[in-house]
Amino acid sequence: MSSPPPSIATENFVITFLPPISFRFHETFLKILTSSSIGRQLHQRILHFGKVISECKSKHSISLEVKNLISAIVFDLLIGWLITFTFLHSNVPLLLFDLSLQQTNNLVNNLQKLIHWLMGVPAGFKLNIPLNSALGHFFLYHIYLWEAYMAVVLPLFTLILKMSVVIGVLGVTFVLCLLSDLIALATVHIYCFYGYATRLYGYQFIALSSLWRLFRGKKWNPLRQRVDSYTYDIHQLFLGTLIFTVLLFLLPTVVIYYVVFTCLRIMVLVIQRILLKIIQAINVNPLYCAFSRILRSSEVAGDVYFSVLSTKGTLTFSMEVTQVSFLSVIKETLPKLHNTEEYLTWKDFMSWILIGKIIYPL
Repeated sequence: MSSPPPSIATENFVITFLPPISFRFHETFLKILTSSSIGRQLHQRILHFGKVISECKSKHSISLEVKNLISAIVFDLLIGWLITFTFLHSNVPLLLFDLSLQQTNNLVNNLQKLIHWLMGVPAGFKLNIPLNSALGHFFLYHIYLWEAYMAVVLPLFTLILKMSVVIGVLGVTFVLCLLSDLIALATVHIYCFYGYATRLYGYQFIALSSLWRLFRGKKWNPLRQRVDSYTYDIHQLFLGTLIFTVLLFLLPTVVIYYVVFTCLRIMVLVIQRILLKIIQAINVNPLYCAFSRILRSSEVAGDVYFSVLSTKGTLTFSMEVTQVSFLSVIKETLPKLHNTEEYLTWKDFMSWILIGKIIYPL
């Protein structure tokens, strides 16, 4: 789904730190920057630095949220430097490069076997032979194109591997973002297959839905956005029946390819979603408040509790500072993330799968 425009505060901060350029160019630059995981993380880091700097300038004391933010950035940098040091003093990058190439080749080979299996009698389903053969050869041809694409972008992968050693200096989140972008780049053929199958299934679903209304004497009214009654003549009914029958018998073949490639696409999206959750957890981890709560610091202290020790003669009280619960401390001081993406609800997710709409990142 398309990303919504950033907030006014975000725009003001980015424009302040960028050269004086037109607002339209700034919007275009921001869309290009946030089109990749590394760009979104860089944008997030700039916003976090801006928040820290602005609070340090405007206030004498720093809030717990900003202290958590600083500790999260320091933790991210330390882990990133540790990974960079490990990569520079070992053969891990070369091993990862060989492993990624091996897994990519295995993925292509397994995908070819899967398509050959679909072109036969998958799970005992008797599919339409001409359409099944046409779809199978169509996807196999795109796999051959993918192999040529991999041969072209192989130097780019080598360059990205060298960058991965350096990008760890910015933090472990950038390494994870680079991994997410590499997964997206290595599975672009799965995304293409999913897009083709989804479009074909979606158009067929729309056509069958319209023809089903024809049999019931109904018609969709685009002006009033509703279904109205309509009288069809014999020629329209005959042609509609013929087209409906053909599409209905071709539907199982299309559905098989659609279900298979949708499952593959969802697997890729789930992996990227897990990486995104890890990145977000590192970006806002409340280390400072967690350690303050463990050490019973006065910064996270709660209410003051008085108890009566003695009422004879002089009234004696005992004062005790109660600690706020750990979850309350985390909830109240957790740094905020500036998300520029919209995510589907489970209801929309299932309905989009049913009607054949392309699912973008979860």
